[in-house]
Amino acid sequence: MQLISTDCLLETRHFSRSEPPYLLGRKSLAVNLSDIAAMGGVPTAFLLTLGIPTDLPTRYLDDYLAGLVSSAREHGVALIGGDTSSSPGPFIISITILGRTPKGRAARVLARSGARAEDRIYVSGPLGGSAAGRALLSAGFRPKLDPARRTLVGSVRPAGAPRLERVRVLEAMRLHLDPSPRIALGRRLLEKRIASSAIDLSDGLSLDLARLAEASGVGARLLSPAIPIADCARAVSSALGLDPLRLALDGGEDYELLFTVPPGKEPLLANEPVFFIGHVVSRRAGLALVDGAGRRTKLRPGGFDHFR
Repeated sequence: MQLISTDCLLETRHFSRSEPPYLLGRKSLAVNLSDIAAMGGVPTAFLLTLGIPTDLPTRYLDDYLAGLVSSAREHGVALIGGDTSSSPGPFIISITILGRTPKGRAARVLARSGARAEDRIYVSGPLGGSAAGRALLSAGFRPKLDPARRTLVGSVRPAGAPRLERVRVLEAMRLHLDPSPRIALGRRLLEKRIASSAIDLSDGLSLDLARLAEASGVGARLLSPAIPIADCARAVSSALGLDPLRLALDGGEDYELLFTVPPGKEPLLANEPVFFIGHVVSRRAGLALVDGAGRRTKLRPGGFDHFR
């Protein structure tokens, strides 16, 4: 089965020009690759359309394209076309990604619509780290790159900002600026027929879970003690006075996979580094968050919504 997805990144809405353009190039492709991962597919090619501001330095654009190419080579996808235009305002990036499901599975694809009551809910990694990185950037922290290898090596801390462990700052910055799409895991979930539904976490666990539940016609019960929170999210939350659970639920841009698994198929996850976080329930039960004492509260989608 052929797969297609598209994403648009807009300066000031999704990124700032003060962020490293090389990492922006990598991220702009990664967010599209994540959509293919959520369908259990293999990415094959992409089209790139750019709206380039007249005041954008040539060096910035060169660095952006170098980052894009590095990600394309890493994941084995080819640039096959697109378009460019001048932009009177912000830098606009639009990528359309193509992919396919593995041979022998032409009639199958992971979708948002397959979850059923009694399935169990999993996530592929700790959450909130990207939101922590975004919070650091908003607080005035600036990433430092190794000029030769173009990798994150540190950050510039603004005057008066709280001190944080260097490793936590780097972890948060990396998760936000250079996410890693879970392509291999998505393929295994499809090929081994493990998952009944899946979605990638781009806008936040609470909002993307609501989208999956709506598409499947079900409800969900999340266990708050089971939600994995990135260590850097806890550290940044403590330093900046944030709630780490809210970062994990609503922060967005984690690009982990959220998926459901039918009863009896959980042993197939034995060697996968994934986290159980709740249960699929009837649609009538709605979306709920259950704390460690068993108290249940309504889970309101609080992730990023462009038009809210």
